[in-house]
Amino acid sequence: MHLPAPFDQFVRWGNKLISQGVATGALPQLYAATAVDVRGGEYFGPSSLGQTRGAPGRVAASAAARNVHTARRLWERTAELTGVSPDPA
Repeated sequence: MHLPAPFDQFVRWGNKLISQGVATGALPQLYAATAVDVRGGEYFGPSSLGQTRGAPGRVAASAAARNVHTARRLWERTAELTGVSPDPA
C-alpha cells in the first residue's frame, strides 16, 4: 500500500520516534536465549517507552501471549510445517 507523500513522511518519522532498529530490536530475544539468569516462562522486550524502545528487560506478557487457544494452534501449526511434534509441557 502506498501512502500519500506527506502522510508517508509523517509515519516514517513517527516510527523512528517510537520504535527501534532491527539490530536493537533483536536484543531482547538474544538476551532471553543466552543469558544465564533467564527462567522459563519469562518475557523480555524493550524496557522503556511502553516497551517499544530501550535495553532488554523483563516485561509483562501481553494478553495475546497468554491466550491458551492461540498457543495450542501455534504448536499444531509448528508441528504441521516442520514435521516435528513439539512438547508444549
